[in-house]
Amino acid sequence: MAGVLKVAGLLALTAAICVAQVPSHKTTQPAANPHGSMGGSASGANPHGGMQSGMAGSAGHGGISHRAEMAKECGIGDASFEKAIMVLHRTDGTWSPLKADADAKKDDKGFARVWREKSAFLDMQEASATGDTMHITRMCFAPDGNLVKLQDQYVAPNQCGCMRVTETTYNAGKVVKREQGYFKMPSHEKMAAPKDAAKFPAVPEYKRLERAPFASMVKK
Repeated sequence: MAGVLKVAGLLALTAAICVAQVPSHKTTQPAANPHGSMGGSASGANPHGGMQSGMAGSAGHGGISHRAEMAKECGIGDASFEKAIMVLHRTDGTWSPLKADADAKKDDKGFARVWREKSAFLDMQEASATGDTMHITRMCFAPDGNLVKLQDQYVAPNQCGCMRVTETTYNAGKVVKREQGYFKMPSHEKMAAPKDAAKFPAVPEYKRLERAPFASMVKK
């Protein structure tokens, strides 16, 4: 697992910091290594492990759903790590499939995982090069391939002492409802958008999974 743990280090550390500072409305699971386990036995590690946000809910009360919960909402019966197709986001902006531990690099920006059954579920997670921000985006795709739900959480404890949470639902490719809120850390209190909110990264949005830059790597 040595190769996989290289890319895991920065992301797992960032996740642990963010989770520690933001309470959840539901049971919080410990942050996990994106390619293995964190805070547990090394023998439990696997290359399809997952970093959990540890935060649940919606833009209305300061957090996105747990990965497994949202996958279930998407119609995914088995959201185990082994069922996911995983790709790595390189520092040059390109994407590469994770086929073996050696594929992971210590300076990888993040990763994306896709579960496919009749519907599809996408989980993307990234940490900044400095290790002080974390960005999680999750999307549900209906059996016809259209995006039906998106949840996004950008956590910046050092940048603004806050996080931005966005939730959008769609019907036939059109936005039905969109909520976005900002929350203080660690109080979880809702707040106005910080003055530098315009500089926050955009919320990724793929109206269809095949429009993702890594789509060709996550086919069944």
